Amino acid sequence: MDKGERLAIQFLHPGREKTEEIIIKKADGKLCQLHGRKFVKDCGDYITDSLVSGEEHAHIMFWCEYEQQLKYDKLCGRPHIDGYPRYIQTLRPACYRQSCGEIGGCINTDPYIFGRYMLYSNCRQKRSHLLRNLLPGSVIVFGSRVNGHFCFDTVFVVSRPLCTFTRRDGREVLGKLKDEGAISENFWQATVEPLLHDDNAKDCEFVLYESATYQNPIDGMYSFFPCKLKDEIGFPRPAATAPCINHKMWTGIRTLVSNEDAKGCFNVWESLRRDVLENGLCLGVRAEEPGERERPAGI
Repeated sequence: MDKGERLAIQFLHPGREKTEEIIIKKADGKLCQLHGRKFVKDCGDYITDSLVSGEEHAHIMFWCEYEQQLKYDKLCGRPHIDGYPRYIQTLRPACYRQSCGEIGGCINTDPYIFGRYMLYSNCRQKRSHLLRNLLPGSVIVFGSRVNGHFCFDTVFVVSRPLCTFTRRDGREVLGKLKDEGAISENFWQATVEPLLHDDNAKDCEFVLYESATYQNPIDGMYSFFPCKLKDEIGFPRPAATAPCINHKMWTGIRTLVSNEDAKGCFNVWESLRRDVLENGLCLGVRAEEPGERERPAGI
């Protein structure tokens, strides 16, 4: 990695609610899968206001990326036009072979928000020098354009880079992290295996980042995702209200704050935190790994 920068980045990824594979035909006639968001239920830790309360553990629901075929049930819900989910999906452990459809091949899950900390490993890094050189305390807000607004599902605060890898050396480099317990088997199946088999990634260098957590924040910032205690309605992703957010973008990334503004990253993060709480939602600070066996008493 080069010297790096501390940035706040608006990161757009496909926002369509996804229950089955989304297949499109590219200009060259080849078929490929598209990413999407899933509204899922899980056990996890959340806070309602970090200034006055600690973590709680419960059954929660939230939007995320998880590129595995899941069981889903229809929600009683609200009109889809309002951004409410139509379905709630049940997480299961990732399996690389099962994730490969006959059409379009496998796609990886990134960011991966489950476990002790979140992980960001590859998406858009191929074309972005900035995304491969983020300093601790950088903030990435992942979201999508929904009903004319940038609505977010994940706020990732960089703690540190775990490693730099390519498709050629990834099995060895990432395998060592797996042996050390830094990454899980589920992350390996959901993200690493699809990436190592992706022909489009063969000449690319990627950086695997670990997120700051509620227990180990960076300059008062921790990673979080909007969530809610489980019900039969769900919730729409909250719209970001920070003045620097671009609501007209459909895709790509945008630098919101650069090194010149020392407090800029925190101000963006704080605005996003308030957006979640002011929409009556909770701050999800840990989602259990799909298939995680240990459950606290009462869950």
